[in-house]
Amino acid sequence: MKTIFTRMLAVAVVAMLTVVCLGIAFPVEVEASAVTTNSRTFSVFEASCVQATMSQINNPAFATWHNEIVIMQDITLAAPITINDRNVTLTSRASAGYALSGGGNFLETNSLILVENGGTLTIDRGVLIEHSHGLSNATPAISVEGGVLNFVNGTVRDSHTGIRVTAGTLNMNGGTVSGNSVDGIRVEGNGTVNMTTGTVTGNSGSGIRVNGTTGTLNMNGGSIANNPGHGITLDNALVTMTGGTIEHNNYHGINALDGSTINMTGGVINSHNANLTTNGIRAFANVAVNLSGGARIIGHNFSINVTGPNSNVNIQGATIINNVTP
Repeated sequence: MKTIFTRMLAVAVVAMLTVVCLGIAFPVEVEASAVTTNSRTFSVFEASCVQATMSQINNPAFATWHNEIVIMQDITLAAPITINDRNVTLTSRASAGYALSGGGNFLETNSLILVENGGTLTIDRGVLIEHSHGLSNATPAISVEGGVLNFVNGTVRDSHTGIRVTAGTLNMNGGTVSGNSVDGIRVEGNGTVNMTTGTVTGNSGSGIRVNGTTGTLNMNGGSIANNPGHGITLDNALVTMTGGTIEHNNYHGINALDGSTINMTGGVINSHNANLTTNGIRAFANVAVNLSGGARIIGHNFSINVTGPNSNVNIQGATIINNVTP
């Protein structure tokens, strides 16, 4: 059978392919038996680069990780990555994580990665995603606009906002969102964030901000800590907290603006900056605060501070201790 490869080896190897996906060149690692192709570029037309490339090669000598892009070196993108109608996993070969960063004018109006309707992106194995420093844009590193982002392991940092969800879902099952100049994670429209583990820390605005009546944050675990702003900001939005920790942020644990709802049955809001007038929960107008079960608010100036009209606080069995003013 005629081979399309440039040279043959008698042993199994790990091959490096340069895959061109949506105009972007990615070094992609695949396991190969008896062949290696270090010089050939394959053009594909779908975001699922490895699967599409392997289907074009159609060579049984390759055993591939279908739909998986493995970053083999630091890469500066000249155009955004768009994921739609495919299930793609993005990983890094290096245990410390290789970086995807931005370069060029496209960052003024585009995110590094865009997940659209029908697309699912899983980030795992230490991928580092960051914008270049010094950009005066307001774009997030990752935008979820109708698809699903599964954040398992890696870091999103040094952007305007780390991850923005305007529609679709972010499942945060690990990883870190840190060092962004505004919010770590921002939810708008009908976006949903499900946080099970992972860390949101060191972001200059809020750790997580949720805007709009259909925006939802479900916090079942993980940590929102050491953000110079609030831990969570809600603006006419909903948070359901059953676990996890919000602590050591410079302002309020949860800052609930008009029309928001807080349902807290577990987790801890713990010790923010006692030198300021900070609260475990600060509620403005028309806010509903429901605490029960294993919910704990510990070590603030005010545990719950209601500053607007028509707000209600319902407490059934929660623990509120060591606050200057209960």
